[in-house]
Amino acid sequence: MWEFTSRILSKNAVRTFHLCIINPLLILLYLSKLPKTNGKRILYVCQWIGLSAFTEWLGNKYLHMITFRNGWNLGWSICIYINMYTLTLLMRKRFLLAWVLSFFTTWCYVKIFHIPVKKNMQEYKRELSVVSGRMRINLHLVTIVSTIIAIIIGVNVLEKKRKRLFSY
Repeated sequence: MWEFTSRILSKNAVRTFHLCIINPLLILLYLSKLPKTNGKRILYVCQWIGLSAFTEWLGNKYLHMITFRNGWNLGWSICIYINMYTLTLLMRKRFLLAWVLSFFTTWCYVKIFHIPVKKNMQEYKRELSVVSGRMRINLHLVTIVSTIIAIIIGVNVLEKKRKRLFSY
Protein backbone atom coordinates (compact mmCIF):
# COMPACT_ATOMS: atom_id res chain seq x y z
CA MET A 1 0.00 0.00 0.00
CA TRP A 2 2.69 2.48 1.00
CA GLU A 3 6.29 2.28 2.07
CA PHE A 4 8.37 4.52 4.24
CA THR A 5 11.93 5.26 3.19
CA SER A 6 14.85 6.17 5.43
CA ARG A 7 18.59 6.44 5.04
CA ILE A 8 19.12 5.14 8.57
CA LEU A 9 16.50 2.45 9.26
CA SER A 10 15.03 -0.39 7.23
CA LYS A 11 11.50 -0.02 5.90
CA ASN A 12 10.15 -2.46 8.51
CA ALA A 13 11.97 -0.66 11.33
CA VAL A 14 10.46 2.63 10.15
CA ARG A 15 7.03 1.01 9.87
CA THR A 16 7.33 -0.43 13.38
CA PHE A 17 8.50 2.93 14.73
CA HIS A 18 5.53 4.62 13.07
CA LEU A 19 2.96 2.10 14.31
CA CYS A 20 4.31 1.61 17.83
CA ILE A 21 5.53 5.10 18.68
CA ILE A 22 4.32 7.85 16.36
CA ASN A 23 0.68 6.73 16.07
CA PRO A 24 0.15 6.24 19.84
CA LEU A 25 1.73 9.63 20.59
CA LEU A 26 -0.40 11.19 17.87
CA ILE A 27 -3.57 9.74 19.40
CA LEU A 28 -2.56 10.90 22.90
CA LEU A 29 -2.01 14.41 21.58
CA TYR A 30 -5.31 14.24 19.68
CA LEU A 31 -7.23 13.17 22.79
CA SER A 32 -5.50 15.69 25.06
CA LYS A 33 -7.23 18.69 23.44
CA LEU A 34 -10.56 17.10 22.55
CA PRO A 35 -13.41 19.66 22.79
CA LYS A 36 -16.50 18.90 24.88
CA THR A 37 -19.28 19.96 22.48
CA ASN A 38 -20.22 17.87 19.44
CA GLY A 39 -19.98 20.76 16.97
CA LYS A 40 -16.47 21.60 18.08
CA ARG A 41 -15.53 17.90 18.08
CA ILE A 42 -16.58 17.52 14.44
CA LEU A 43 -14.45 20.51 13.47
CA TYR A 44 -11.57 19.20 15.60
CA VAL A 45 -11.69 15.75 13.97
CA CYS A 46 -11.77 17.36 10.50
CA GLN A 47 -8.74 19.49 11.40
CA TRP A 48 -6.79 16.43 12.51
CA ILE A 49 -7.74 14.51 9.38
CA GLY A 50 -6.65 17.47 7.25
CA LEU A 51 -3.38 17.94 9.15
CA SER A 52 -2.54 14.23 8.92
CA ALA A 53 -3.34 14.12 5.19
CA PHE A 54 -1.28 17.27 4.58
CA THR A 55 1.68 15.79 6.48
CA GLU A 56 1.47 12.60 4.44
CA TRP A 57 1.17 14.59 1.21
CA LEU A 58 4.36 16.49 2.13
CA GLY A 59 6.11 13.22 3.00
CA ASN A 60 5.16 11.80 -0.39
CA LYS A 61 5.44 14.79 -2.71
CA TYR A 62 8.37 16.80 -1.36
CA LEU A 63 10.28 14.81 1.24
CA HIS A 64 10.06 11.50 -0.69
CA MET A 65 9.77 9.58 2.58
CA ILE A 66 6.51 7.82 1.67
CA THR A 67 5.93 5.90 -1.54
CA PHE A 68 2.44 4.74 -2.52
CA ARG A 69 2.09 1.26 -4.05
CA ASN A 70 -0.61 -1.10 -5.38
CA GLY A 71 -3.20 1.56 -6.15
CA TRP A 72 -2.88 3.30 -2.79
CA ASN A 73 -3.17 7.08 -2.85
CA LEU A 74 -3.82 10.00 -0.55
CA GLY A 75 -7.58 9.41 -0.79
CA TRP A 76 -7.18 5.98 0.82
CA SER A 77 -4.97 7.52 3.49
CA ILE A 78 -7.71 10.03 4.26
CA CYS A 79 -10.10 7.07 4.72
CA ILE A 80 -7.62 5.57 7.20
CA TYR A 81 -7.38 8.88 9.09
CA ILE A 82 -11.18 9.17 9.21
CA ASN A 83 -11.32 5.64 10.66
CA MET A 84 -8.49 6.26 13.09
CA TYR A 85 -9.80 9.49 14.58
CA THR A 86 -13.50 8.61 14.66
CA LEU A 87 -12.96 5.09 16.02
CA THR A 88 -10.70 6.54 18.71
CA LEU A 89 -13.60 8.74 19.82
CA LEU A 90 -16.03 5.84 19.60
CA MET A 91 -13.71 3.66 21.68
CA ARG A 92 -14.14 6.01 24.63
CA LYS A 93 -17.91 5.33 24.78
CA ARG A 94 -18.62 2.10 22.84
CA PHE A 95 -15.47 0.04 23.18
CA LEU A 96 -16.73 -3.23 21.69
CA LEU A 97 -18.40 -1.54 18.71
CA ALA A 98 -15.18 0.35 17.97
CA TRP A 99 -13.18 -2.90 17.97
CA VAL A 100 -15.68 -4.66 15.70
CA LEU A 101 -15.67 -1.75 13.23
CA SER A 102 -11.88 -1.58 13.38
CA PHE A 103 -11.48 -5.28 12.55
CA PHE A 104 -14.08 -5.01 9.80
CA THR A 105 -12.42 -2.01 8.11
CA THR A 106 -9.00 -3.67 8.42
CA TRP A 107 -10.38 -6.84 6.81
CA CYS A 108 -11.86 -4.71 3.99
CA TYR A 109 -8.50 -3.05 3.29
CA VAL A 110 -6.74 -6.45 3.29
CA LYS A 111 -9.27 -7.76 0.73
CA ILE A 112 -9.39 -4.61 -1.44
CA PHE A 113 -5.60 -4.37 -1.75
CA HIS A 114 -4.86 -8.14 -1.75
CA ILE A 115 -2.39 -7.84 1.12
CA PRO A 116 -0.34 -11.04 1.59
CA VAL A 117 -0.50 -11.08 5.40
CA LYS A 118 1.40 -14.38 5.93
CA LYS A 119 4.20 -13.41 3.56
CA ASN A 120 4.54 -9.98 5.17
CA MET A 121 4.74 -11.48 8.66
CA GLN A 122 7.44 -13.95 7.58
CA GLU A 123 9.45 -11.16 5.95
CA TYR A 124 9.06 -9.02 9.05
CA LYS A 125 10.30 -11.83 11.35
CA ARG A 126 13.34 -12.41 9.11
CA GLU A 127 14.22 -8.75 9.12
CA LEU A 128 13.87 -8.45 12.89
CA SER A 129 16.37 -11.28 13.36
CA VAL A 130 18.87 -9.48 11.10
CA VAL A 131 18.68 -6.13 12.89
CA SER A 132 22.04 -5.37 14.49
CA GLY A 133 22.51 -4.89 18.22
CA ARG A 134 23.33 -1.23 17.68
CA MET A 135 20.08 -0.67 15.82
CA ARG A 136 18.18 -2.43 18.62
CA ILE A 137 19.76 -0.08 21.14
CA ASN A 138 18.72 2.92 19.03
CA LEU A 139 15.16 1.62 18.80
CA HIS A 140 15.10 1.03 22.56
CA LEU A 141 16.33 4.57 23.18
CA VAL A 142 13.68 6.00 20.87
CA THR A 143 11.04 3.89 22.61
CA ILE A 144 12.16 5.08 26.04
CA VAL A 145 12.23 8.74 24.99
CA SER A 146 8.81 8.56 23.32
CA THR A 147 7.38 6.75 26.36
CA ILE A 148 8.68 9.51 28.62
CA ILE A 149 7.12 12.12 26.32
CA ALA A 150 3.81 10.22 26.36
CA ILE A 151 3.91 10.05 30.17
CA ILE A 152 4.62 13.78 30.42
CA ILE A 153 1.73 14.56 28.07
CA GLY A 154 -0.54 12.18 30.00
CA VAL A 155 0.44 13.66 33.38
CA ASN A 156 -0.20 17.18 32.08
CA VAL A 157 -3.62 16.17 30.76
CA LEU A 158 -4.52 14.43 34.03
CA GLU A 159 -3.32 17.42 36.06
CA LYS A 160 -5.50 19.79 34.01
CA LYS A 161 -8.51 17.48 34.45
CA ARG A 162 -7.85 17.23 38.20
CA LYS A 163 -7.71 21.02 38.49
CA ARG A 164 -10.99 21.34 36.58
CA LEU A 165 -12.69 18.73 38.77
CA PHE A 166 -11.58 20.19 42.08
CA SER A 167 -11.77 23.91 41.34
CA TYR A 168 -15.13 24.85 42.82
